[in-house]
Amino acid sequence: MPYLVARFDLLWFQDPELAQRAPKGGTAYMRALFYDTALSANPHALRSLGELVGPERVLFGSDFPFAPDLATGMQVGGLASYLGYDDADRRRVERSNALRLLPGVAARLAASTGRGNTR
Repeated sequence: MPYLVARFDLLWFQDPELAQRAPKGGTAYMRALFYDTALSANPHALRSLGELVGPERVLFGSDFPFAPDLATGMQVGGLASYLGYDDADRRRVERSNALRLLPGVAARLAASTGRGNTR
């Protein structure tokens, strides 16, 4: 989706009602979203996504149970080998971002493991 941002921006020039309801423009709203890596953890897709948002807006996704095991393994490997993320970025994508967005899940994990820090 990130490579389509410029197309979304064109809508604001063509639809005055849209521009009035959403005055920030397409790019601003796309930058406010979160994205997952499901079937997209490859250098081309991650680079394109990285030009739109930082790793703090990316979540690991696998498309389980619909994607075959091979595809899930490829996603894990693609994320692990992506040179655009350092170790801290990978931790954000793999776990920390989801726990930040889902505080109830973070609290249950902390309670079940006896650890206060689930990051």
